[in-house]
Amino acid sequence: MAVQGSSEYKISCPRCFAVIAAANDFCPECGYTMGKGEGSDTEVYQDLAQANLSRMRGDKQAAIDQCLKILRAFPNNVTAHSLLGEIYLEHGELTQAKEWFEMALDLDPKAVREKQMLDRVTQDLARKDHQASVETLEVKPKSGLTLLWATMVGLILLVGIASFFVGQNAGKKSEKVAEQAPAEPIRIPASEQAAVTPTTEPAQSPPAPAPSVVNAADDAEAVQVIFAKAQKGAIIQTILVNPAQEEVVLTAVAEADVPFETTALMLAGDVFVGRPATKIATVRIIGSSGRVSFVGSVERSAYDEVQGLSGGDTPVDELGVKAFPNAWHLDASTRPGSAVEPPDTGE
Repeated sequence: MAVQGSSEYKISCPRCFAVIAAANDFCPECGYTMGKGEGSDTEVYQDLAQANLSRMRGDKQAAIDQCLKILRAFPNNVTAHSLLGEIYLEHGELTQAKEWFEMALDLDPKAVREKQMLDRVTQDLARKDHQASVETLEVKPKSGLTLLWATMVGLILLVGIASFFVGQNAGKKSEKVAEQAPAEPIRIPASEQAAVTPTTEPAQSPPAPAPSVVNAADDAEAVQVIFAKAQKGAIIQTILVNPAQEEVVLTAVAEADVPFETTALMLAGDVFVGRPATKIATVRIIGSSGRVSFVGSVERSAYDEVQGLSGGDTPVDELGVKAFPNAWHLDASTRPGSAVEPPDTGE
């Protein structure tokens, strides 16, 4: 929102909605950086405001989706990274929050507020790990109910032991009676034999397996599988699962002398194999400049179609271009046709 004042032009801060002078580089209320240039917050103000509003209303998934939408268009937007960190922090997902604050600082090492938030999350994670260690070492009854259950288990064990000895004594008496009276063979009349002849019941088919359900624990395990078994596991930086759209967003560093699309194709394959429920794989590649230089998304059906062409005469680089025909490139010279990213001149 912009306000034309009597003395200077004013705008609304996308983070805290405070009305400030447009000339300010920082919001005096929350310290938010009013950036300029490509992907600056002035270009995506409405989207940022909508994401922050969803966060304040407690609609976590809507806020995440809005931030990811911004990053698809402007992968180097610091505020979207920071806002994702805040969303996960507010919902207690400290590891995810830490990753997003770290990426925000990679893009803007001078961001004071993001540095403070990262320090806070790091401390919270350390306290959480310490508490988990203490709880592992200490075993204490948490209530009188636990003590009651322990007492009942003890009584059951005592009754079981007593029954065992009683059964042993009864068995010995039965053996003595058996020795004194030899048993005669039991004869079953023909009519009774027919009555006890077992009937063959039709075999029952096994119950159908229950449908699989993907939950948070499955997603966490799938992420570990992707990290451990990926062909390009060494270059993967972060993996984010968006269960609302069955999308996996993977961030990796660029490979030397390898086109972005080729690397992205290999990483997408690792995602689809490691998490079968995934419908969309989005790959973000960080170039030699330290910035996100490539963003491409591919649906499973499109990937399968491209995968069907592998092993033939089509080079793998062409397969990568077929899988990501509309990929975003930071530098136009790295688009299909350019083998490698141009060296960073420092300009």
